[in-house]
Amino acid sequence: RDTLQAAQLHRQQRGRRAALKLLSLAGVALGAGWLLREHAPWQRLLADASTGTGEQRTLRLADGTTLVLNTDSAVSTDLNGERRLVVLRRGEIMVNTGDDAGAAAKRLFWVYTPFGRMQALGTRFVVRIDERRARVSVQQGAVALHPGDGPAEAVVQAGQSRWLAESGSTPAASRGFDEDGWVDGVIAGRNIRMADLLAELGRYRHGVVLCDPAVAELRVSGVFHVRDSDRALQFLAQTQPISVRLRTRYWVSVGPSA
Repeated sequence: RDTLQAAQLHRQQRGRRAALKLLSLAGVALGAGWLLREHAPWQRLLADASTGTGEQRTLRLADGTTLVLNTDSAVSTDLNGERRLVVLRRGEIMVNTGDDAGAAAKRLFWVYTPFGRMQALGTRFVVRIDERRARVSVQQGAVALHPGDGPAEAVVQAGQSRWLAESGSTPAASRGFDEDGWVDGVIAGRNIRMADLLAELGRYRHGVVLCDPAVAELRVSGVFHVRDSDRALQFLAQTQPISVRLRTRYWVSVGPSA
């Protein structure tokens, strides 16, 4: 009996050690996932140009195209063949296509994403990669969307936005702010959901900005500078029924005012 009790105790202790090991590994995995999301070194290694969190960068390509990279973005470009190609690997870009004056004949202009590709039809547009799809917003001209490797499924006209996924494309509802406002360093709009505004501001900060569901549906109008998100948060706390708590500079929590 003593031997059986000792064996049972040993199994219980071994089970607890295994559970603690699994919890430790889970914590390491979560930490690694956060690091990958924040730093994504492999995407930047593959890219020709990239930006860190809170940075923006403008590229002038040989064909006359202007690319503006938003915060935490990475792109590759290839203008040497019979077509012009931009690969958006991470983040968000604004594309203002050039006239390709140096080429014998004007070449097609393509943007590739992990979810499909798009052909610019003489245009200015914004492409943003989300977790499982890309958002395409056109300011001038038009863009033809090719989900996955398939044929063109839809053409996005000026003033429109659509989601591009491997399986197809769908209309994207307005979020209340200009899709290309960030090019000028601002989030500008009317009747913006508080949760959407905080999510946008959070893209320009290291760490996280958490929004309490109790204030998520509040509506805000104005111009908010992305290069000074602390000031934007202070302004919101002064003008809206919310409280902004900074546990550290990397952890911001927004909830109802006391």
